[in-house]
Amino acid sequence: MVELMDKKTSRNTIYLTLISIFIASAMIFVAALPVHAGYYGGSIQNVTYCTCYYDFGVMLDIKDLASHKTIKVFYNPFYSLLRANYNIWEAGPNVIGGYTEGSKTCQTTSGYTCSSQGNADGIIDLIIGIGSSSN
Repeated sequence: MVELMDKKTSRNTIYLTLISIFIASAMIFVAALPVHAGYYGGSIQNVTYCTCYYDFGVMLDIKDLASHKTIKVFYNPFYSLLRANYNIWEAGPNVIGGYTEGSKTCQTTSGYTCSSQGNADGIIDLIIGIGSSSN
């Protein structure tokens, strides 16, 4: 009878350990997800190409329809997701997406050095990304 209780107890201990590991892993995964500053939707007012070798990307000035403010977001092909129509390279198209809060400086090449062209309010992320209209 004691052997049977020991088997049940050890089985329950294994189950509780596995459940604890699963919960801890889920908490770590959720903590690793980027924090969204918000969403945006509107037309691209200005495009600045950031050409510095260590700061490659595009800074977009978007006239956000919800906040009635211009939001500057940074697109980098290595850590931003570009969705439908891929039309973010010039002013005019309507876009919608999400960004992660944080200042990002747009640097352009000036001779052999890089010079700042302003700061973005956030970085277009890999989860929501950015999508554009066809024109």
